[in-house]
Amino acid sequence: YKRPIVSVWGNTSPVFGKAPYYGSQQVSNDIFQNSKLGCRPCSDKGFGKCPRGHFKCMESIAVADVLDAVKRKL
Repeated sequence: YKRPIVSVWGNTSPVFGKAPYYGSQQVSNDIFQNSKLGCRPCSDKGFGKCPRGHFKCMESIAVADVLDAVKRKL
């Protein structure tokens, strides 16, 4: 649909080829992820539970930052 996207990545990562795809057209997208964790990505499809039990990949992403990105896109 070629709409702007805000995506949040936890235990998987857009490096696995699952990032927003728009063909040859450039469309605004914001990607939120914690790239500094040594345990991430731990899966190419994602798990229902964190294998290490801390879920820092998601807990460390600020909700306010994601909400601000969504508001900018509206």
